[in-house]
Amino acid sequence: MDGHSSHINVNFIEYCWNYKIIPVCLPPHLTHLLQPLDLVIFLPLKRAYSTKVDEYAACGITGINKEYFLKILGEIWPQIYTKALIRSAFEAAGLLPYNPNRALVRCSARPSTPPPHPAEATILSLPLHPPPPDSAYARSRYQQTILNPEITPEATEACVNSLITHL
Repeated sequence: MDGHSSHINVNFIEYCWNYKIIPVCLPPHLTHLLQPLDLVIFLPLKRAYSTKVDEYAACGITGINKEYFLKILGEIWPQIYTKALIRSAFEAAGLLPYNPNRALVRCSARPSTPPPHPAEATILSLPLHPPPPDSAYARSRYQQTILNPEITPEATEACVNSLITHL
């Protein structure tokens, strides 16, 4: 999880404690680089869902309600949530096998679209949220928290293996 204060409260901590869950908080502004689902799983899920919606539309079913949403999700779930894809998601994040450089490379990449020049900015081109930290800041936060983990790579691997065996 992203470590935002709204996600951590007494009820959450007690729930984790009672069910022997070890929450892992990721550094701010870096979750898009470190969350396995964001890196590998969600894009194929989005594509498979769009394809199924198109198939339903071709059969005259328009306006996907909760019932059709769940039906479509049930049809595509086995294609997306495979052991191989889940393992590759953790590998892409550099979590299994532990390889912090996988995320550091993405962290130092420049954005593909530069921000508008301040003189050319309009209300529509200004970001709704503050801009993400520059690469130097992001790299230093990453190095402080990920390169010196409190949880060992072996513990992470055991956790992922446990998840995969329950699929």
